[in-house]
Amino acid sequence: MTIHFYSIITTEGLGNTKDGFHSIQKRMSGFHASQCGFCTPGMCMSIFSSLVNADKSKKPAPPKGFSKLSVSEAERSFLGNMCRCTGYRPIVDACKSFASDVDLEDLGLNIFWKKGDKHPDPTKLPSYTLGGGICTFPDFLKSEIKSSLDFNDASISGPREGWYCPKSIKQYYKLVNSGLFSESSVKVVVGNTSTGIPELSAIVRKDKGIEIGAATSISRSIEILNQESE
Repeated sequence: MTIHFYSIITTEGLGNTKDGFHSIQKRMSGFHASQCGFCTPGMCMSIFSSLVNADKSKKPAPPKGFSKLSVSEAERSFLGNMCRCTGYRPIVDACKSFASDVDLEDLGLNIFWKKGDKHPDPTKLPSYTLGGGICTFPDFLKSEIKSSLDFNDASISGPREGWYCPKSIKQYYKLVNSGLFSESSVKVVVGNTSTGIPELSAIVRKDKGIEIGAATSISRSIEILNQESE
């Protein structure tokens, strides 16, 4: 239920043999970043999400063919992923090749230029479109969400058992205090910002500091704090 109304892009949606491969997948291959292949789909999607998030930032536009991702951000992209084969170096190199501040001479063995080249040519890397290139939300899901907004409104007249989707803090408290169930029988699930409670993921700048919603991810919080400290 927590992915209800979500549009999910898998590694096959990123690129495949029928429609062609994404530049992430091509660079993973070109930097010899896949051996047994077990971790490769997850690594590709981690790189993709890092690129999309970086390109949404207010950083200056990067050189053509690169993203707004920095080398330090690229190195942190895999903190939640495990690889038992490569030692991570070629995977990190594949990701760093998208970074706007990368020194191409520091990258490891690859098929795009010869080892020892003093001036590697970035145009030989598989081309990259700023923003990731494929993040489109399906029209049918937009229609489904729109038609459900009035129907599923945290009504308190329903049965004691079921899935309730309050869309504001006010609706949440109304539901909890309705007497339909005891607090011990309720499991609160944080869904998402589109069909969940936006206030819980909001970040508000105030005179005395920054108010961060309880459902805001750690990575998003770090990003905002870094921006404010600059």
